[in-house]
Amino acid sequence: MRGNAKIYLHPAVVAPISVIVLLGSINLYLWGWGTAESFQRFGSVNVAASVVLIGMSQTRLTQLVAEGYEPEVDPSAPETHAARVLNRLAQFSEYSLVIWGTLQWGYGDKFFCWFRAGQTC
Repeated sequence: MRGNAKIYLHPAVVAPISVIVLLGSINLYLWGWGTAESFQRFGSVNVAASVVLIGMSQTRLTQLVAEGYEPEVDPSAPETHAARVLNRLAQFSEYSLVIWGTLQWGYGDKFFCWFRAGQTC
């Protein structure tokens, strides 16, 4: 593998994606078979996980800069473009998880009742 192509298999990329998929699966489970209270409380886990993921990303970026890592000079290389897209997607996912978790934590019981049960709480 050349240059940035290794980034796809790097734990800093695989771990956040795995955590987001796991949290999404648990949210779907709680949405389908949980209670309004359990769905709301799980929002705090989403917020905590997203804060940890953002911290891990920032730490890894700081380590790469300290090690003198420089991306490929050729910006038109497919690996460089793919790495940029993946980085933007990871950042979007992490910040979206913060927003979703915060809303779920604060209003999860209302979301649950309004959209799943079709009633007000």
